[in-house]
Amino acid sequence: MAHQKTWKIILYVALCSAFYCAKAQEQVELDSLLKKVKSLPEDTSKVRVYARISSLYSKSHKQNDKARKYADSTRILSELLHFDAGIAASHYSYGNIDLFEGNYDQALDHFFKNLQFFEQQADSLRMV
Repeated sequence: MAHQKTWKIILYVALCSAFYCAKAQEQVELDSLLKKVKSLPEDTSKVRVYARISSLYSKSHKQNDKARKYADSTRILSELLHFDAGIAASHYSYGNIDLFEGNYDQALDHFFKNLQFFEQQADSLRMV
């Protein structure tokens, strides 16, 4: 009985440690991307970094305003560059933000627009 309890405690500690390590890695990545984005040229690489920053902020569920700011940056720069994949990425970001905020109809609309892009590209892996 004591042996089983020990294993449960070890498993619990391991899972908690993995969760906190993952969060710490995401924060390191976010900090790095926030520095990097300032020096990038106005091209598709900057769009991708904006989209990743938006994703990292939205994962926290506490910084949706910042997530939306970077989703806006993703969309605006993508429109200027006529970069359809970036526009699709912004819809995915908006969908996640709306989902976390409980705006389910808006989230579905954004996810559908993202899906339409990948259907047009015949990218079945991204449609899944």
